[in-house]
Parts: sequence; structure tokens; C-alpha cells
Amino acid sequence: MTQPWLERFVDACTISESNAFRVVGALDPALDRRVTVVVAREGVDRARAARALDRFHAAHRDPPHATIARAVARVTHQDGDYVVLDFPARLDLDALVVVAAEADWRVSFEAADGFSATIRDAMLLSGERHDEDGRPRCLGTLGLGNVLFGSDGGHALIGYGHNVVCYDEHSRLVPRGRFFQAVEVLAGADPTSSSDLVALIRMSRTTLTFISIPEAIARCLRGSRLPEDAELSALLLRFEMSVVQSDPITRAPVPEILAMSQRIRALLGTRGDADAFRASVARLIAARRPDLLGTPRTIRVAHDHAWLECATERVPTTPLLRRLLKVLVAARFERPGQTLAPDELIAAGWPDEQMLHASARNRLYVALNALRKTGIGADLESEGGGYRLAPSLRIELSA
Repeated sequence: MTQPWLERFVDACTISESNAFRVVGALDPALDRRVTVVVAREGVDRARAARALDRFHAAHRDPPHATIARAVARVTHQDGDYVVLDFPARLDLDALVVVAAEADWRVSFEAADGFSATIRDAMLLSGERHDEDGRPRCLGTLGLGNVLFGSDGGHALIGYGHNVVCYDEHSRLVPRGRFFQAVEVLAGADPTSSSDLVALIRMSRTTLTFISIPEAIARCLRGSRLPEDAELSALLLRFEMSVVQSDPITRAPVPEILAMSQRIRALLGTRGDADAFRASVARLIAARRPDLLGTPRTIRVAHDHAWLECATERVPTTPLLRRLLKVLVAARFERPGQTLAPDELIAAGWPDEQMLHASARNRLYVALNALRKTGIGADLESEGGGYRLAPSLRIELSA
């Protein structure tokens, strides 16, 4: 029987986490598809976290644009309240940037523009709605973790009601990853559709290294423009000064910002192509992260960890390997995607022994290699100095 996480989900993998909330991709057997789960972490102020998740759920329950992930459940649970989003997230933009850099990936300007346009349109439509206090429903702060991706290259935007990626349960900004704000939001003003557009533009600029920039724009940026680039160059400068570098008083109105953007496209002769972006991301994931595709590998483990079964071969475990397997399996269910530090594994494997640090590390190395040889193999991963069972590995506990 598959051991469920939060008594509901299997094949759970952490996508991002702050000190207050965790964003997890998982298979929901009740819905028979993958979903995204936003769950409060241990140690938070549970009452405040519950109210934050209530606001998040309310804002995502009936989104005004298909790019905004739709909430399908809000659950109170002893291990952490959570919200279920109907989007099969596998990674966020922060992780995608890492994969793209490793692959030296490039995407066309039209594809990138199409992707940004979907986020922009979602932001503008959301800003036309208002929360219970009468304020426009805006993000204010935009992080790379606010954009999620499925293995098919599709994307979704999250964070309305309460920005669980960027803020804790007390609405304090959490120092995780890169985030972007308009200057007035940084100074404490309420966000608007205008400030959200500025945040999106600033975020988009951090990904320029992965975009094939049109030669006309490149000439303007290099200061080597041709006579025919005069209008484009003037428009880019105007956009920079009246949008990106502006304050709320000097900033161009949203309709003017959109008109400038459209004129830039007309001068370049380009049109956004969100479908091309999706296809390009899907190819990147298939090439560089195939573990995010298809049916995960399954192992069966005895309830007392006395054996494990990979494919059709059942392998008995020694008392030492049982102790190590027990904590690795527990961490896989309770802390999906996180690693166990070597000292945690040493304490579990040799609970009553005093050893020199070097000796303990060497014995752990030998024991983990022995555990890999039982059939777990590469699914016992070394990550960031710690160890974990692969997030893609499905584990069934035998009665």
C-alpha cells in the first residue's frame, strides 16, 4: 500500500519552500492527476498561516485568467493546513533557470514575449478584482517561484490573496531567492496593476541571457544603431524612463505602457508565441530533467524495513541498513525533496556509538553504498552535502 503524504498524496516533491510555506508537486489519487499543494510548514503560527491560506484559496478559487492556478480544495490537517491547486507543477522558474543555464538553452524572442504576455494579461485581469478590503488583487512582489511549470512546458502563476512564495504568515518578506518590486511597493505602498507590470519587466530582464534578442534591439543597446532604428531607440528610452525607472507619479498609465509595447513589436515585426515557448520548455525538460516525465520507479519496503523489493527482486536488509532505510523513507514522506544531513544519518545508523568524525563519515559512505546495492541504486541521491531518496521514486510500504 502506498504511504500517502498528508494522508492523501503520493509521489510528492518539494518545488520551493520558505520558512512558512512549502510548494509541493504531487499525485492526488482522489483526482487521479498531479496537482500542486501549498502547505504550512511546521513551527509557523498556525492561526495566522490558516488565515493566509484562506486568503490564498479565496483568490485562486475562481481565477480571472487561465494562467493563474485554480484552487480546488482548502484542507485543515494536523500536519499542516494546505490548499490544492489544479496544476501539475514539477518545478518553478527559479529551477528552470538553473536547468536552462546548464543546457545553454536559448528561446526565440517571440516565444519569450508570448510567455511574458500571458503573465501580464493574468496580472491585469486580476488587478481589476478587489479583495475584502477593497484593494486591487495584485501580487506586489514577484519572485521566480511565483511561476510554476509542468513537465509539458505549461506554466501557471500563483501568489494571489497571500503571496505564499514571497511572504510568511505574518506578511513579512522572506529572504528566499530573487524577487522584484516597483519602487513604491518597496517603500510600503499597496500594489497596483502598474506596479505588478514593473515587477514583471524587472523579472523578465533577469532571463535575457536565455533569449535570442532581435538584432535591432541589440544595436540600440550596444549604442551602434542604424538610421532606421531611430524610432525604436527613442521608444526604448522612453519606455525605460517612463516605466522601469519611474515612480507612481511619473509612470506612464497602463494603457500607454501596453501601447508602447505593441509599437515596439510592430517596429520589430514580431508577435508573441506562447505555444512556441511551451514547446521549447517541454523539450528542455525532456532533455535535461527526464526524471520529471512518465511513471516514477516504484520500490516496496517492509513495514519494519527488513527487506525492500525493486522490480521483482526482494532483498533482505541488515540491522544497520534497516535503521538507515527507516529514516530515509520517513524523510521522503514527511519532508519530500529535502535531504538528511550526514550527522542525522550517522545518529540513526549508530545510535549508541561514539566515533571520530572522519571514521563516522567513512562508515556512512560504506553503508550507503551497500544500501544502493540492494537495488535502490541512483535513487539514493547525494544533494547539497546531504542524502535523500529521489523525489521521483514511489515507495510502497508493505503491511
